[in-house]
Amino acid sequence: MTITIQDQNDNAPEFDGDTYHFLFPELQPQVMHVGTVAATDRDKQGPNSVISYSLLQPSDLFTVDPATGDVFSKRALRYKHSHRPTSPENLYSLTVIATDNGKPPMSSKAVVHVSVVDANNNAPRFEQRSYLSAVPENCEVGKRIIQLIAHDDVDFGVNAEVSYSLENMNETDVLFAIEEQSGWVYVRKSLNGIPIGATFLLKARVTDKGVPPQKDEIVLTLIISGENKHTPAFVADNYQVRVPESEVINATLQTVYAYDNDSGPNGMIRYTISSGNEKNQFYVHPVTGVVTRLEPFDYDQVQEYRLNITATDMGFEPKQVAAILTIHVTDINDNPPTFNQSIYEAFLSENSPPDSFVYKVYFIEDFFTSCRFMFVGIIFSRLAS
Repeated sequence: MTITIQDQNDNAPEFDGDTYHFLFPELQPQVMHVGTVAATDRDKQGPNSVISYSLLQPSDLFTVDPATGDVFSKRALRYKHSHRPTSPENLYSLTVIATDNGKPPMSSKAVVHVSVVDANNNAPRFEQRSYLSAVPENCEVGKRIIQLIAHDDVDFGVNAEVSYSLENMNETDVLFAIEEQSGWVYVRKSLNGIPIGATFLLKARVTDKGVPPQKDEIVLTLIISGENKHTPAFVADNYQVRVPESEVINATLQTVYAYDNDSGPNGMIRYTISSGNEKNQFYVHPVTGVVTRLEPFDYDQVQEYRLNITATDMGFEPKQVAAILTIHVTDINDNPPTFNQSIYEAFLSENSPPDSFVYKVYFIEDFFTSCRFMFVGIIFSRLAS
């Protein structure tokens, strides 16, 4: 006699989570994979363990594959921009049912939240294309060295959120690390025994949290340095230059120069305009010290500019010095004289003798910032008949 024990359907399917959260980029093609839900059944074999998936309520936007639990979109969805911290208008909630094939069937539910996110069209970008910093030889572990800053201002939401990472380009021990959220680079291991002048090349990467993520990379150079003993010095405390108002934009106006008797980063100098450039009319190249103008001059408006140029070394605790650049704008004769009115009317008696005075007209010439008034007298002269 053979006795067959049949499995009773006494276990409902169980999802591996009560809720699912999926991020779905906007403007995807009509049918795209959103995410996958999964359930298991403790009934090990036969129809009692075969699971099929369905939506509790039909949806115009999403569908679920009954065999695999894959959730798909039915059409393209557009992200609705919002300045609020959360955007419920971009959140869609579905209830998925997992049902086994037992008799009677058993089922369970899970909630699926689909967040439509802004298309990640723009990569984050570092403020500089390369960075260089001194690292004092006596830096302790955990000491912050330099902060790398990147922005993703064009995107919104998670697409604009960034994180930082660091990769060692030297075949040496990893002495430095970066704070993932802030971008601060710090000393990870002791620098004891590292000689002054040792150079470390690191590849810094910033990645946004969009789908798919985008990134930017730059090279960070760190140089072990000694004490920053000397302050930079300009070869002249005051620079004077005369420039015609017709000088072309971006032409070199003056080159300033400073020197520093330190070595390494402590002796490297960068130039900035620290005052006198509130309207951003001038630019100084940070490395060469070449000063150029970005806007046209107008002698009739401004005849002199005074810029404070600062030279700063690149020591970990930098030192700086300032010099004054005075720019004298010279006039060119670019204003023709003008009459004080466009039409004159004069009256002359019919019997007036020759050389009689008729009328006086005036014109004005704006020249060297002072108005010169001139007049011309009109004298009547009778023509011979």
